[in-house]
Amino acid sequence: MASRKGSPQKPKPGPKSSLLSHTFPPFYACYLLKSIKNPRSTATYIGSTPHPPRRIRQHNGELTQGAWKTARNRPWVMTMIVYGFPSKLAALQFEWAWQHPDRSRHLRDGEVKKGTTLKNNVGVAYSMLTTHPYTSWPLHVKLFSSKAVEAWELASRSGQPLPPGLTIQIELEGVDGKSGINGSGRSDPIEVTDSKWTL
Repeated sequence: MASRKGSPQKPKPGPKSSLLSHTFPPFYACYLLKSIKNPRSTATYIGSTPHPPRRIRQHNGELTQGAWKTARNRPWVMTMIVYGFPSKLAALQFEWAWQHPDRSRHLRDGEVKKGTTLKNNVGVAYSMLTTHPYTSWPLHVKLFSSKAVEAWELASRSGQPLPPGLTIQIELEGVDGKSGINGSGRSDPIEVTDSKWTL
């Protein structure tokens, strides 16, 4: 009796590369705050958020869920943001390295030291943006205060080149458009509903 042969099965397709379906998250940023509690205040704070205009209101107690670390030195201004991260995890990794440049494996060359001043933290961000892997990410910078602009210009004198696609925008009207300075002409908060980018 002839044995039955089953019909040949089609090979199952292999798993798709995650790169093919990867989408960049909607807006997500790392930010630098500076206390303006009094003219001598030097306190700074580094964090990350998908919504910088809302986050500064939380830090200043206008909305709930502000970080407890910032309650003592209110009010704060957001002086700069770095954005364009390929994932939320990437933003959190950048945030940690910005907070701990002396412990980050990408910045252990002895040239970048941890500090609490605005000038130092802007300088650390600049150095990070000239260092792998951050040079391979599609990052951009917005500067919201004249002091941040001065610190950025000072850091740029190091001679370290920024990646070609990185843009720096100066918007002195502030993250919420309410600084009282004309800046770029925006009077509303920055746009944080960017459409998703797909590789």
